Amino acid sequence: MRSLHYHLPASPRLSSAAHPSLAADLPCRQAGDNLIRPLLPIRGAVSLLGVDEDAVLQMVEEGRLLWAWDVAVCPQSARSKELRLLPECIEDHCTGLHRRWQWPDVVQLVFRGQGGNGLISARWTSLLLNTCVSSVYSLIQSKELAIVSRPHRGPKGSAMIRVLSLEAFLRRRCWPHPQINV
Repeated sequence: MRSLHYHLPASPRLSSAAHPSLAADLPCRQAGDNLIRPLLPIRGAVSLLGVDEDAVLQMVEEGRLLWAWDVAVCPQSARSKELRLLPECIEDHCTGLHRRWQWPDVVQLVFRGQGGNGLISARWTSLLLNTCVSSVYSLIQSKELAIVSRPHRGPKGSAMIRVLSLEAFLRRRCWPHPQINV
């Protein structure tokens, strides 16, 4: 099994030379032939955009940064939101593009080829959502995500999650309001 490592890919759409406010291209992880580009937490957007958290929240609320999700385990009682943003929305903002991503495009960008068999492991889900595995298991326990296999110790012991339940979770948690045209 290959280990995960960070690398900064050459991106024709976004480069630090073209946009000096960005220190580098958005981070990616590579595992085998699968490219993973996790959703960005608010602090990641703050770093890339060079603004504070309130400004990022305002951009999301005004629709200047589309496609954000609150991935908190219990959003009703949480003190703060656990927002994650689609990296391509940050790119679009930085490059001046104004693409209006439709839900099928967003799903493809989030999953990046993972879960082609209708299942995705809790471990991969935590990478995609940019959260800890224990949060994913809390979402499973609260019935936010549906599993087909229970976790167990050892290699390949991660619970297997139904991709459709993860898609439904993302639909429900779209923030500040559902903007899904399905």
